[in-house]
Amino acid sequence: MGKNKDIRDAVEAELAFDPLLDATGITVKNLNGDVALNGTVPSYPQYLKAAAAAQRIAGVKNVYNHALPIGRRGEPCGGPAGIRGRCPVSRDRPRQGRPILR
Repeated sequence: MGKNKDIRDAVEAELAFDPLLDATGITVKNLNGDVALNGTVPSYPQYLKAAAAAQRIAGVKNVYNHALPIGRRGEPCGGPAGIRGRCPVSRDRPRQGRPILR
């Protein structure tokens, strides 16, 4: 494998193959083995899965994951909450087993 279109097609197929990854919001660009993932994913763990899936493809040298994890309410999942794999929740709805402190 080595052509730009071949690598891009293989990465797209790998992203579509993983049943635990919702890659419908991801677009793939490739330039000589440097793959860029753009768009959105539903959670931070899926952000990591997308990069790992792209890296598994023969011919991929580097993966630049620009996919943005988006939460349930359409907000970006950045910072410590996104790193733990959770998006921030609204103050109206407590997390399981934790009281709301106001």
